[in-house]
Amino acid sequence: MQEKDVVFIFMGQKKKFATLGDLVLVAIKKLRLSKRSRSRVKKGQICKGVIIRLKKNSYKSLDLSSSFTFNENAVVLLDAKYKLIGSRIIGPISRKFKSTKYSRIVSVSAGLI
Repeated sequence: MQEKDVVFIFMGQKKKFATLGDLVLVAIKKLRLSKRSRSRVKKGQICKGVIIRLKKNSYKSLDLSSSFTFNENAVVLLDAKYKLIGSRIIGPISRKFKSTKYSRIVSVSAGLI
């Protein structure tokens, strides 16, 4: 598991909080011990990413009664051309990504909620 720190949120005018699907700038803080030599990213590197999971309540539609949460926050790293850096996503993601420009995230992920 890589530890990341959100540096900047691209969407909107000086947005304070990011939501599902937001494009963010992240700084890599820590890498897994076993993956350090083969990793495509290095410690201290700044990458772009898309938020795929949030601990905060997310709503499926305009109906506020149907909400869901995840156990952890998660970001998918992207390169300069907005292609995925990783080859798989472990854990479920929201169905919201089916209708976005990041449809490749859905095909790589383990499941949808």
